[in-house]
Amino acid sequence: MAHDRRGCALLAFALSVAASLAAPVPAAAQYFGRNKVRYDDFDFKVLPTSHFDIHFYPEAGDAVGDATRMAERWYERLARTFQHEFKDKKPLVLYADHPDFEQTNILEGQIDQSTGGVTESAKNRVLLPITGSYQDTDHVLGHELVHAFQYDIALSNNGGGLGRMSQLGLWFIEGMAEYLSLGRESPLTAMWLRDALLRDDFPTIDKLSRDYRYFPYRFGQALWAYVGGTYGDDAVITLYRAGLALGPDVALESVLGVRSDSLSALWRQAVESAYRPLMEGRTAPADLGRVLESPATGSGRINLAPSVSPDGRYVAFLSEKDLFAIDLFLADARTGKVIRKLGRSGADPHFDALRYLDSSGSWSPDGRKLVFVVTAGGDMSSPLWTWRAVTSSGRSPSNGSAPSRGPPGRPMAVPSRSRARAAGSATCTSTISKNDRFGGSRTIVTRIYSLPGLRMAAPWRS
Repeated sequence: MAHDRRGCALLAFALSVAASLAAPVPAAAQYFGRNKVRYDDFDFKVLPTSHFDIHFYPEAGDAVGDATRMAERWYERLARTFQHEFKDKKPLVLYADHPDFEQTNILEGQIDQSTGGVTESAKNRVLLPITGSYQDTDHVLGHELVHAFQYDIALSNNGGGLGRMSQLGLWFIEGMAEYLSLGRESPLTAMWLRDALLRDDFPTIDKLSRDYRYFPYRFGQALWAYVGGTYGDDAVITLYRAGLALGPDVALESVLGVRSDSLSALWRQAVESAYRPLMEGRTAPADLGRVLESPATGSGRINLAPSVSPDGRYVAFLSEKDLFAIDLFLADARTGKVIRKLGRSGADPHFDALRYLDSSGSWSPDGRKLVFVVTAGGDMSSPLWTWRAVTSSGRSPSNGSAPSRGPPGRPMAVPSRSRARAAGSATCTSTISKNDRFGGSRTIVTRIYSLPGLRMAAPWRS
């Protein structure tokens, strides 16, 4: 079961990604012979609670106590929702940060930045890193504990076992975990739904079950939100138990009294009614500016985190255009022409990886240097890396917790008549929620637009 943007075997893991993130790793990045590096030896302790054995180490700090309370709170909610209690305590393994989590020896294979947590079926263990956001940690923890309940029910008497669970499909299992951990309202899911309507490519339940172009987490959550809002949350749990016994299609008709094709039509009708009025009269980014980086311009299918230089001449961005990894590129902000590659993730001897999901570069006031968050030596708490972006491709190390990007933690786009310091056109990214496949690697197409009439407030202060 996977909540990683590349996907994994359904029965092996339940991988969970922090809800606001959207970029997969190219399949080519998973090349043969790559070893998992362990930088640290963790001195694990065990904190027993009413329903869990919490495994942690001192570096995790006071956040362990908060995560423990979150876990027990989620247990009470989900036990009532599923009408099910654990017979034995479940192991919950907490890591201080994501680089530590990537070193785990509980799981084989590489763990990428896009994996927010794991629930493995063999011992029903939940593993996750504590993030800098309690909201994200709480969501991922809730998502993974839904999987823990799903596994526990499937493995109980008359549960049908993991074989039956695997037949339910990712939209059924992962969509339910997203729905029960996020609820009915999610800005990220809403974006995917609006995009599907705009492209007239809204999936049916049959397509969700068979066509991996449709991301099962977002669309699965939306479908379960419709079921819960229309038939009540009791129907969600009844459907899960019936699905284990009868299969998803028969369970839908048995519990809801409607065939899957009819339910698909009702679901789309509800989404149309909710979002079409909000979409009317809106201007698309392509109508205001022009595409700088996209597959059509020769860039990769993944183009992330654009950062414009203070004078507006350059834009630094992340892309997998060179196939093997997500790298850092410098381009002309007016034409989109790539000037050169600034940093190569996974191939630079000075750091392990660029933080491509949760950070964006910041420029020096003179626009000659760019600073970026990296992972180095199994640590991301302090390493920043500075590129001499304009004068040469040389680089020098720097330290700090994160690049300063202006309140509230990122560059601020303001009208051109504003008195904000710095000049140049602003950029934005447009995420196209289309995936080529989910079993191996999923592709999300992102484009970088240049928007005239906007200026970028300087992310540095004198």
